[in-house]
Amino acid sequence: MPSLAVAWTQEVCLRDEAEEALRDIDCLSGLLSQAEKQACRRLATEKRRVDWLSGRLAAKRALAARLNAAPRDIEILNDPSWRPYFPLPAAPSFSITHTAAGGLCAVGAGSSPIGADWETIAARGPDVLAFYTHTHERTPQILASAEA
Repeated sequence: MPSLAVAWTQEVCLRDEAEEALRDIDCLSGLLSQAEKQACRRLATEKRRVDWLSGRLAAKRALAARLNAAPRDIEILNDPSWRPYFPLPAAPSFSITHTAAGGLCAVGAGSSPIGADWETIAARGPDVLAFYTHTHERTPQILASAEA
C-alpha cells in the first residue's frame, strides 16, 4: 500500500503576538524584508496592520515548514491588487485568513490551489437558521441548538 503524504501544512500567529511585534516592527528585521515592512506601514489602521502581520507571520512559518527553510528566508510580496504571493518558481499554493484571534495560513503540497478559513464558532438564532436551511433540514436537535 502506498504511503500517504500530508497534503497541506498550516500555521497560526495569534493576535497578541502580532500586536506585540507591531509595537516595534523594526525588531522584526531578521524576519520581515524591507518591502514587507513598508507594506505593513502603508496600511491605514492599526487593526489592518495587526491582521496583515498575523497573516504574514503565519504564512512565513507555514511556507518555511513546507519548504524546509527558515521563516526569515521567505519573502511574501503583494501583486497590484494586494494579493499575497511567494516569488519562487513552482512555489506552493498558499492561503491566508484572518480572524479576531489572529492569522492562519495553509500551504498546499504543490501548485494546486488551496483555501483556508478561520471562523469563530458562535451561537446563531432561529432567524439565521431559517435563512440558511430548508425546512426539512431543521431537525429537533438543530432547532434546540438555535434556541440555546
